[in-house]
Amino acid sequence: MAQDQPPPKQHVILKLGQQGEDSFRQAHAHADDVTAPSDVVGFMELRWWTADQLGTVTIDHGGHKINFPHTIFALGSSWPDYPDEGVTGLALRTGITAPEYVRHEEAWKTWQALLKHVQENGWQSMIFNYNATY
Repeated sequence: MAQDQPPPKQHVILKLGQQGEDSFRQAHAHADDVTAPSDVVGFMELRWWTADQLGTVTIDHGGHKINFPHTIFALGSSWPDYPDEGVTGLALRTGITAPEYVRHEEAWKTWQALLKHVQENGWQSMIFNYNATY
């Protein structure tokens, strides 16, 4: 994060599409000045640095809203070849509980509740595991 840039707000509402870039700017996102104006993807980043001050991210996409508390990192991406599409990708790094360490059973129940919450809010099942081998 740049020295003269304020820290991200504790609770932010991020949007996909044309309103996405404005939502990231209002949350005090750091824009990747190296790639944003070039021919490759541009990134906007929010990062909460301490475990005692994690962020809460609400994703608002066409009437479907969902909250992710305990967020450490949010990254939005946009493509210069498609400026009218705005933010087309969003990656979050978030904990399922506020404490860093919880018992296995509590973590499992919390994970199940999160997946149920995702479905109840109209989101489709498409969770991509970057570590999976295909």
